[in-house]
Amino acid sequence: MKGKTSIMPNLPERLGEMEDLAQNLWWSWHPEARMLFKMLDRRAWKESGHNPVKMLKELPADTFKTAAGDSGYLGHYDAVLSSFKTYMEAKESWFSRTVADSSSYTIAYFSAEYGLHHSLPFYAGGLGFLAGDFLKECSDLGVPVVAIGFMYPEGYVRQRIQEDGWQESLDQVLDRDDASVSRVTDEKGNQVIIEVPLTDPPIHVALWRISVGRVPLYLLD
Repeated sequence: MKGKTSIMPNLPERLGEMEDLAQNLWWSWHPEARMLFKMLDRRAWKESGHNPVKMLKELPADTFKTAAGDSGYLGHYDAVLSSFKTYMEAKESWFSRTVADSSSYTIAYFSAEYGLHHSLPFYAGGLGFLAGDFLKECSDLGVPVVAIGFMYPEGYVRQRIQEDGWQESLDQVLDRDDASVSRVTDEKGNQVIIEVPLTDPPIHVALWRISVGRVPLYLLD
């Protein structure tokens, strides 16, 4: 967290690296990482929709103080953070061992939607989850992928069956400030906006980033 402004001011220094973990979706497919958040407050974890950023921002300082003084919790914390750092800093991977030096390649992957986790509701269904799983697998294998997609401001809809048997669609809006997603900013801290000269007037697109393990996903807003 050095050199960064924390969005979770209640986190004590001993647990400070939990913010970096929450901002990377590596936690979403590693049960031991999800348990780290759940152990803080099981009810808050459930009420947040299993969204670590939202939960960590809302938990009181006393909860973190208790965790920072619990040797059992700290042991689990240190083990998870060690695994996360080892994963992110690994120099070798399946791709580098069996295909080529990953630093010599950059593979662009495009999808209209990504189903990564239910705390990021900008997907519709099966193909989105396929794309999301593809990014997670590329991260595990060290495939040098850069993913591109869309940030839907209103998200998608959640569908349910009413008592009379008819389908109902409920708007599910993503609060981007309370999720594992961040603005892409320039050296002055302003969100990067690019111009797409496809029409007159041209389209302007703001950029967001989601870290899916070692794979960056850029969303066009």
